[in-house]
Amino acid sequence: MKKDDYRFNLSVMPIIADQVLRNYKRDRSYFEYFSPKFDNEFLISFEEKVNAFVHLTQLQSIINKITKTEEKTQVIITRFNPLLHNAEVFLHLVPKAARLPVAKFGIKELRDALNKRCLWEIQRTCRKMINEFELHLEKFIDRGFLSIILNDLHLLAEKIKNIESELADLTHQRDMIIYEYLTINNQLENIVESIIKSTPAVFGENNSDKREEYSIEKLMTQAQYRRNDSQ
Repeated sequence: MKKDDYRFNLSVMPIIADQVLRNYKRDRSYFEYFSPKFDNEFLISFEEKVNAFVHLTQLQSIINKITKTEEKTQVIITRFNPLLHNAEVFLHLVPKAARLPVAKFGIKELRDALNKRCLWEIQRTCRKMINEFELHLEKFIDRGFLSIILNDLHLLAEKIKNIESELADLTHQRDMIIYEYLTINNQLENIVESIIKSTPAVFGENNSDKREEYSIEKLMTQAQYRRNDSQ
């Protein structure tokens, strides 16, 4: 059997390792008799890694949180559309503002950033727009309506800033969990491989039933059954 035959994906590795650990603890005396490497330290290390895998924060839970946060981000982004429309209308209708090019306020830039869903760029162009309005505040007659626009821009910019921070934190958590999963997964693969590859010599020709319990096919079947049973 090739080395790659022992590579399991992250979704089944905890189940495979747990099953092999159960088998190994039951058959521990056979392995200890076969080789000194299968000592108490080997068992302790195996158990620790299986337990660590089981108790790692669930990756899918973090992914679900990221998905919900991205959905919240889209809701915030869509709230910019009527606001930008009102700002454009305001700039075109106020006579004293007519001397100021609409392009100067960065409305198109902000729309482009919103379409790209680039959160840092949305914040940058939003600040630019706010600064331009506040810089030319004395040129506008209807400052009451403008104050509503500015207030909404400030609120949405703050929400974008918060959601960006939330997404960054969740993404970091996801990446750290994936790293931990991969590290422990690789360690468990090596342990499981050493046990499976030893079984022909450990049990010999006269104990085919026990050898079968450590076969990839048998372990994968058991893993699939346990996954379906837990759903």
